[in-house]
Amino acid sequence: MPTKTMSISLPAALKDYIKKRVTEGDFSNASDYIRHLLRDERKVRAEKQLEVLLLEGLDSGPGELIGENDYDDLMQEVNAILGRAKRKRG
Repeated sequence: MPTKTMSISLPAALKDYIKKRVTEGDFSNASDYIRHLLRDERKVRAEKQLEVLLLEGLDSGPGELIGENDYDDLMQEVNAILGRAKRKRG
């Protein structure tokens, strides 16, 4: 993925904290640390959204048994949705 540069303004205390984290050796530079934080935040948000969807599913009532043909149709629909999502991203 190509990278773009973004400048941000930080209070001295946050800038010092980032420098400290980098010097501790876990990250190669400030950008590496910020990317790590953003990835973690994205993961947390995705997990929260999944929890919301799972709870919606549980609250939607009892499940129903489906036959093999129903399953095949459902999988075709899921694969079509995934294919559209990949094309949107790519």
